[in-house]
Amino acid sequence: MDGQERPKGETLAINVTAQASWVLGTALGIFGGQMIAEIEPFALDYALPAMFIALLVMQIKNKVQVIVAVLAGVFSLGLYLLGMQQWYVIIATVLAATLGVALIKMDQTTILLTILGMAVVTYLPRVIPLLALTGRRLPEVVIDWLGYVPPAVLAAMLLPSLVVSDGQLVVNAGNLFLWAALPTFAAAILTRNLFVPVLVGMAVVIVGRLLMV
Repeated sequence: MDGQERPKGETLAINVTAQASWVLGTALGIFGGQMIAEIEPFALDYALPAMFIALLVMQIKNKVQVIVAVLAGVFSLGLYLLGMQQWYVIIATVLAATLGVALIKMDQTTILLTILGMAVVTYLPRVIPLLALTGRRLPEVVIDWLGYVPPAVLAAMLLPSLVVSDGQLVVNAGNLFLWAALPTFAAAILTRNLFVPVLVGMAVVIVGRLLMV
């Protein structure tokens, strides 16, 4: 709105709609995914890392954010390999963003309850601060820190997904995800688009697996 603040009701409606789309998309993905017995022939297991790459490239706007992303990836991988497999993304994100400022199978009932719980967990942390902070100016250092969070969290999730398999570090010529990451990054940088890099990366993985058979 050309520097003007949005009305609280409009801001809340946009936020609720966006989160509802996220929850619905996740639910459709879970139930739809059960219809596909084998995901590897379609390279669906690479879709998430490819999406992380596309989103990461779209978030990075300066050199500091590049450094933050690299640090977050390294911290995340290190914490994961040290056995911290629940909090590694959050801790890596907080550490990297702070440094940037300074520089299974489940039954249907369980799935449904998980989705509902996810919806609650997704909405509350967003709606409560939104209502509490609307119309207030955050300190500049907090705004800077928040600006580093998106690239940090994406990188923290990305690197382990590329180089860790079954809890083991896999950095060798046989790691197809690493090879696919190169054209995926290139497509993301050239197009600044979410879908093109994902499709390019999945195509590379599909072709690679066919050649390796």
